[in-house]
Amino acid sequence: MYADFAIQVLLLAPLIIASLFSLVEEDTILLAGFLQFLLGIWQILSSLYTNVVFKLKTRRFHLLLTAAFLLSSFGVFYFVEFYKPHIRVSEFVFSLGLIIPQLIAIYYARRTYLDVKQLDNANRSATLKKELDNDILDSEMVKE
Repeated sequence: MYADFAIQVLLLAPLIIASLFSLVEEDTILLAGFLQFLLGIWQILSSLYTNVVFKLKTRRFHLLLTAAFLLSSFGVFYFVEFYKPHIRVSEFVFSLGLIIPQLIAIYYARRTYLDVKQLDNANRSATLKKELDNDILDSEMVKE
């Protein structure tokens, strides 16, 4: 799951940078939209995987969020392509089409990080318990 979080960060960082550049150069909004689409696909696959493998109930909600994130990516592409000949991409379009989905993506990446820590702590606790159980068994064998 560490790789999952790392890939999300590697997609999210350029997405945020491209989104900021799109305020100055409107053609970069297509790059931001493409990166947003890729991140949405990755997050849906991540959510499905963690739902199946780790059975984390919180991921069901995240699956809905990432589906909304992905659908909003389609909305950005549609809006930009349809209205580009008529108007310049405004701050309103930018905020609705890129900022809100990016907030969802940041939330999901943060949730992934917290889940990784939780699973890691659970694994450490299980390992420690197993080691303690083995030590107790070993000490009982020495007494006999």
